[in-house]
Amino acid sequence: MWFCSGSSRCSCDAGLMKPLLSLPLSAQSCPCGDGRHYDECCGPIIGGRRQADTAEQLMRSRYTAYTKDEVDYLLHSWHPTTRPGSLGPTPQIVWQSLQILDVFGGGSRDSSGRVHFIAAYDNNGVRSALNEASDFERYEGRWVYVNGTQYPDPHQ
Repeated sequence: MWFCSGSSRCSCDAGLMKPLLSLPLSAQSCPCGDGRHYDECCGPIIGGRRQADTAEQLMRSRYTAYTKDEVDYLLHSWHPTTRPGSLGPTPQIVWQSLQILDVFGGGSRDSSGRVHFIAAYDNNGVRSALNEASDFERYEGRWVYVNGTQYPDPHQ
């Protein structure tokens, strides 16, 4: 089974991938799959124009940042006690879709939350998926990724 955002312009349809990438970024549906355009969804969060209100919004913005190799944002949105020293781009990975399975806490008034998701991707042409429950906390007034528990790839 292959997961998809469910939008009519799903980026996991290989036939639509090239036309989507040729559109201006502001006209594209956000890679996180919530149905809004990038400039109304994750774009302002990644660009630093607003903060994520919930752990799920941060998770979606981090997924989108991975699709666009926005390494600076990924590091900025990582808790300093668990953040790696550096991250590099991953051109061999093409992120295909995100499916949120469950959200525990992480609301606008919460101090912590967990988001369980499956992120499908191609790695050098091999389809796979990251199945993870990510933990988030508020740090200095903003949501940050702390760590995650990985589960078996549902495609295997």
